[in-house]
Amino acid sequence: MTGLKMRNPKPRKDTEIKILLVDRDQKFLERTKALWESRAEWTTVETTTNPEEALEKIRNANHDAIVAGYELSGMTGLELLETIRERGGSTPFVVLTGAGSEEIASKALNLEADQYITKDIDPETQFEGIMNAIFDRPIE
Repeated sequence: MTGLKMRNPKPRKDTEIKILLVDRDQKFLERTKALWESRAEWTTVETTTNPEEALEKIRNANHDAIVAGYELSGMTGLELLETIRERGGSTPFVVLTGAGSEEIASKALNLEADQYITKDIDPETQFEGIMNAIFDRPIE
C-alpha cells in the first residue's frame, strides 16, 4: 500500500478527518463507522450504500478520503472512482474489496486510486491504510 497525496502536513489527534464510506453492505457500513470513529474521536465517517448518493455527497462536502467497496449497487467502486477523477476530483480514494485480485488492483491504480485494501484484513489495519492514503505516512 502506498499513499500518493499528502492532504495535511501532519496527522495529529487535533486534525479533523472526514471520510466517506460507500459499500453495498449496510451492516458493514455501520460496524466500520462505529469502529473507525471510536478509534479516533477526531474522525467522522459518513456512509451510503448508493453510489449516486455518494457522488452528491462529494459535490456538497469536503472529504479527506473516500473509501468505496468494489461491488456497489449500479456501478463498481472503480466506476465511481473514474467518475470522480473525470470530474476533476483529487480526494484520496481507497478501493475496499472482499475479493482481492491483481487485475482489480492494477485497474484501481491506473485510475489513480491511492490505496487498494481487501476487506479480509482487520478494520484497524484498514483504518491505518486509509490514514496513510490521506497523509502519505503512518499516523502519529
